[in-house]
Amino acid sequence: MSESLRILILEDDPNDAQLMELELRRGGLKVMSKCVVERDQFLQELEQAPPDVILSDHGLPSFDGFSALRLAKQKVPDIPFIFVTGSVGLEKAIEAFEHGASHYVLKSQLRSLATVVQRELEKSRRKKTLQEHEAQLRSIVESARHFAIFTTDLDGRVTTWNSGAEHLMGYTAEEITGQSTTIIFTPEDLASGQADKEMKSALTDGRAVNERWHVRKTGERFWGSGQLMPFVNSKGDTSGFLKIMQDHTERVHMEEALQKSEELYRSMVQAAKDYAIYLLDADGHITTWNPGAERTEGYRSEEIVGQHFSVLFTHDDVSKGVPNRELERARTTGKSTSDGYNVRKDGTMFWAEWTLTAIFDANHNLTGFCRIAHDITERKNLESEILALKEDLEQRVIRRTAELEATNKELDAFSYSISHDLRAPLRHVLAYVDFLKETINDPHDAPLYLDKISMSATKMEHLIEDLLTFSKIARTELRLSRVNLARLVHDVRMELQEDIQGRDVEWKIGELPTVQGDETALRQVFVNLMSNALKYSRSRSPAIVDIGTLRMNNELVCYVRDNGIGFDMHFSQKLFGLFQRLHADKNYPGTGVGLAIVRRVIRRHGGRVWAEGSVGKGATFYFSIPDKPETHGDVAARDMPAASVK
Repeated sequence: MSESLRILILEDDPNDAQLMELELRRGGLKVMSKCVVERDQFLQELEQAPPDVILSDHGLPSFDGFSALRLAKQKVPDIPFIFVTGSVGLEKAIEAFEHGASHYVLKSQLRSLATVVQRELEKSRRKKTLQEHEAQLRSIVESARHFAIFTTDLDGRVTTWNSGAEHLMGYTAEEITGQSTTIIFTPEDLASGQADKEMKSALTDGRAVNERWHVRKTGERFWGSGQLMPFVNSKGDTSGFLKIMQDHTERVHMEEALQKSEELYRSMVQAAKDYAIYLLDADGHITTWNPGAERTEGYRSEEIVGQHFSVLFTHDDVSKGVPNRELERARTTGKSTSDGYNVRKDGTMFWAEWTLTAIFDANHNLTGFCRIAHDITERKNLESEILALKEDLEQRVIRRTAELEATNKELDAFSYSISHDLRAPLRHVLAYVDFLKETINDPHDAPLYLDKISMSATKMEHLIEDLLTFSKIARTELRLSRVNLARLVHDVRMELQEDIQGRDVEWKIGELPTVQGDETALRQVFVNLMSNALKYSRSRSPAIVDIGTLRMNNELVCYVRDNGIGFDMHFSQKLFGLFQRLHADKNYPGTGVGLAIVRRVIRRHGGRVWAEGSVGKGATFYFSIPDKPETHGDVAARDMPAASVK
């Protein structure tokens, strides 16, 4: 490589940048590098001195590699962009390639950098060569309608055969397809191996230009001049040859071939019912209209010819000048390809993909345009469906991950319960049994010890019952129905009357709607929240329990508020954990499972729970119920309030 490669390095560690340059030199590359850190420096280099290769870390403090990649793809899309990074996970690697990165190299494997750079440069050169060949081929085909054009495989057997070739050589496509092109060579040229030499020359030099005598099907000879070029497929492999030939024996024959080619073109255009193909004059007015255009756009030829083609665009696109920009782009660059909504005669819109090609005469004066449009609405709908399915799958994965995380947290809490909460009553039972043994001769304290044993056993029984209830909620399928919350709260309030005999309790019940949910599970939610409100406000007279609903961010939110002892908001997330309690058991007995049950029930309905409170000023517990409850399971992210509720 005679000239030095210009390497632009986006790296905040000068040592790493120097190591990259040294590795490139050690790999035999002559390089001239420039290291930048900031976006403005990077942009300046792209615009003023475009590099041959870009090497970039992906985790810079102020200007990350993915931003640099997007900028490079806008400014210099054909320059290889290689990530050189300390570490890269599978997701980052996939993201890099999706954004257009050429490759990535780990800093721990810099010895491979020179090889990667050489390979990507070679790919870039091949791509450029392929694009040049394709552009050349399109130019030849589009400008040589009166030429014989056919393709062959690598052995010289005909694979396609245009009407010009048929007219020139006399063979129909059915007759010659699959036969060797040696059939059109003279015996003299066959004897000297001209057919093989022509193919070898085309492979070696990229094309073979020749003028010689050829033989028609009738045996008549004609002087033909043409080119043979290798045909490269989308993978960059040579799969055959393209031959373009012109008959210089008689001009009249050439004119006849051109006329037949044009007739074939017109018949093809008329037969193309799935494509709208029509011509415009230099100002954009429609001059021809094929059946495919009538089928796609809804206009008959006599209705549309003479109108400006902007009638096919939406009002919004017309007001933005889109049709005129399309004409100007085609006029300037030769072709404009785009997609967007078009409007049919009946006013319905469809998603179209189109190409607008400028038509010039021999003096390069613009004579008009050719527009080919295709309805791709169905494809767009399928793409949207696939995208929606992908997003739904991603959401399911997120939900399932959150469910597993929540389950693991509950398992941790359950393990702690087994090792602490359930073992504590057992230790008490065993300890007081030992005391009983010691008081056999002095039974004065025996009743006290028996009471302690009974209380510990009862507490353990309650813990086990609550654990079973908590476990059952996760395993039981929700039975969804319309649940009248007003009636449900009334029934729960009646159940709790016996527990508040002799207390001064003021109930404030707001308007409660009917919702979609599992009535038994929602009943458990209100039992737990209302009994908690009564328990933690028993020192108040009157104790006030306020129950109601409100609308917040398009969702129904229920609340249970009390004027009890409240809690410190710093510990609000602890409230809903299994066996997590903020108040001493001796003052406010309980197992620490009730609010965990509330959270699990609401999560299974697709809602979220949270609480607000202040020490000594009461507490409010909120939960949301979606109009159509989800029944996927626990999702921890739902336990955060969408907004503060006062």
